[in-house]
Amino acid sequence: MEFDIVSFGDLVTDILMPIARLPVNPNDIQLTRQMSIEPGGACNFLIMAKRLGLSAAALGCVGDDSYGSLLLEKLRSEGIETDGVKILAGQKTTVVMLLIDDQGQHAFLGALGSFQVTAIEAVFAEKISQSKALFTNGYAFLESSPPELVLEIMALARQKHKLVFFDPGPQIQQVAPALMTKAISQCDYLFLTYAEASALVGGGSAEATAQNLLKLGPKLVAIKLGPEGSLVVSAQTSLRNQALPVSLRDATGAGDAFDAACVYGIMQGMSLEQTCKLANAAGSATVSRIGAGTRLPLRTEIEQLV
Repeated sequence: MEFDIVSFGDLVTDILMPIARLPVNPNDIQLTRQMSIEPGGACNFLIMAKRLGLSAAALGCVGDDSYGSLLLEKLRSEGIETDGVKILAGQKTTVVMLLIDDQGQHAFLGALGSFQVTAIEAVFAEKISQSKALFTNGYAFLESSPPELVLEIMALARQKHKLVFFDPGPQIQQVAPALMTKAISQCDYLFLTYAEASALVGGGSAEATAQNLLKLGPKLVAIKLGPEGSLVVSAQTSLRNQALPVSLRDATGAGDAFDAACVYGIMQGMSLEQTCKLANAAGSATVSRIGAGTRLPLRTEIEQLV
């Protein structure tokens, strides 16, 4: 079977708990209106990519606990292939509790998985060979030992002439700068927030920051600017898109949805302008609802915003 995109690492289970207000203080008593368990992390990217129309597969590891089983079950229910995910006996899956208040603010409380990915498994290489592109992010460095395995995965994809997409994510501060710079040099397309971009190459305008990142090697840089939209820069063009007017309920997964829509547009040969509009709409549709995972918007909802 061939895939449009495979994603390596960051297989996380989210526990969503909407509450009235943040912060939660000592001796507070608050009741959540609901509690649900959803795939999180890179699973958000995979689900959005699949809902937009790409065939997708997950690569990485989970523990042999109920959280890992639920994550895989929900990915499969979305039509995402999970044969490239190893279930590690006696290990725990990464779990993140998300507290989301009525103003759309959120807090993350994480329990990292007990495992480390210690080798490029044969099944990882097989699935990359069967795909057109690889996506990975900064968290993959934290769950790989040695972290250079992420660079090896990216190099393997490039050797096989696959497109490489990379999102450093908020883990930038926890990854050695040399590793992060090398990962950026090995990707074709780089997606990140302005805060993450500034941490890599210093502050300044979004345009100047994007141009500095281009010098590191990618052919396109997309900077996510939250309520101010996005900026996409390549050697040939620079395109700014404003955010769409939606009510913010929860920003969880919005960046993942943006990434997936960019990947979809690029792989479908859409113009850069069309791709940016789709990505902005995917992010906007996501923030207008509570939670991510299987709660992410459908393609029809995104198209209505476009």
